[in-house]
This record gives sequence, structure tokens and C-alpha cells, in this order.
Amino acid sequence: MQVFINSQWQASGSGQAYPIGAEKIRNLLCLSVDLTVPDVSFEPASFDVTEGVRNYHEIQGTLNLASEAMRNLSTPVFNLGCDCGGEFIPIAKLNERFGGDLRVIWFDAHPDLNTPLTSTSKTFHGMVLRALLGDTPPGFERHLPVPLNPKNVILAGVRSIDPGERDYIAAHPLSVISSEELNTAIDTEKLKPLDGGPVYIHVDYDVLDPMEHPNAVYKVASGIRLSMLIDWLRAIRQTQDVVGFSLTEFAPRSAHAGCDDVQMILSSGFGLPLRQ
Repeated sequence: MQVFINSQWQASGSGQAYPIGAEKIRNLLCLSVDLTVPDVSFEPASFDVTEGVRNYHEIQGTLNLASEAMRNLSTPVFNLGCDCGGEFIPIAKLNERFGGDLRVIWFDAHPDLNTPLTSTSKTFHGMVLRALLGDTPPGFERHLPVPLNPKNVILAGVRSIDPGERDYIAAHPLSVISSEELNTAIDTEKLKPLDGGPVYIHVDYDVLDPMEHPNAVYKVASGIRLSMLIDWLRAIRQTQDVVGFSLTEFAPRSAHAGCDDVQMILSSGFGLPLRQ
């Protein structure tokens, strides 16, 4: 097991709350858990757009730091606290290790399938899954020896989809599980694309219903219930070979904000030991 407290926020275009979330997660974990903490929390950001990506140069720096910290991964990997752009390095490294056969279930309100051409915000956290599928912004390809295979990806709970993302989904064999389906019942048939290979579970905090779980930056209505998310995570762990987990985009505005929902995801959903 390898646990990364990854405070990368530069790919979000905002970010002051992400390091707070990462530190709260760090403080929840059992003292016996061996942590790796890439030093990206206070990397500066200019917010300029280069090659169609906001904070391009700063993100390149954080990717280098994360790549060095994650050079020798031991599974399962836990990547906790970052914006979604912080998923690029661990997923790329695991997919290379498993010869391009990594399966990914993407619990997220957003599919993160934009490119520099289709994104209106130019923020990389909305491009990261598309980049992992091979359509990288210039300069990012050096971190991606082997792209993900679209047929090995499930989008779960996505409900804010840009036109370019919708076009990509229509043209490629990704699977989709809607929020309504996630909230109805556990259906392991919908997890079939994960069968037969190593699995990475991506959880963006904003997949949850924002009316009950307010610590997301980009809130999207009609999210899934926490209890159902936990049930799906348990079902995946029980039926699949899970080699990686992530919790991203947890962005409390205050160090005093509650985090009972995050505790449940980490302990009941991911199986991580927490402090008593």
C-alpha cells in the first residue's frame, strides 16, 4: 500500500481550498499509515494560458514533482487531496505497469474529457481523462507512455457534460452509469468493463449531491447519495482487483469544516485505517 497526500491545485485554476482539504485528509489517517507527500502545496501560479492550458508551466512542475515521488509505486495506490489534474501521474504510471490494461471507473460530476481546443476555462483538471486517453496537451505526452483504452473506462455519475465531451463519448466505447442508476441499486452487470484487469477507482468529491455535501468547488445538482457511493465502492472492492484509489476535489473553505463524508469514503469506501 502506498498513500500520497497530493495537494496539487494548479490544474483547477483556483485552488486555495485544495491544500486545506489535503491536510484534513492527512490528519484523518491512522498514524501508522506510511505517507508520501509530494511538495506541491505552495507552487506559485500565474494563471496565464500556454498551449491552451491555464497554469501550464506550473502544472508541468507539479507533474515532475509527483512523478518523482511516485517513481516506485506499490499497490494499492491511494492518491488523496488533489484536483483532478493530480490523477495524471498515478494513472499513467499504473497503466504503463499493467501494459495498457488498466480499467478506470470515474466517479465524477464531470467527465473531464475536454481538450485545449474544446475547453472554455482552459483548466487541465477538466482535460485530464481525455489526456490519459491519449489526447494530451503539448508536452504532457512525456508522462504518458501508454494511453488508456476507452473500452476500459466507465463514467459514473457524470451530469455536467460540455459539447466536445459529449461528442467524444458518442464516438468512443466508454461506458456510462448515470447518477439515477447509481442511486437506484447496485448492479454489478454495469461493472463488466472492469472485469479481467486491474482497476483504478477515481472519486471526485463533486459526484456527491452538493445539497448534502457542500465542500466542492464546482457543484452540480442531482448528485449521488453518500450511502450509495459507499455501497458501489464496496461492491467494486469485493469483485475486482483494485490497484488504486483516489479522492479528489475536496475543497473545504475552512480548516474547521466538517468532513464526516470524507471519513466514510476513506474508511468504509476505500478500506483505509483512520485515527480513533
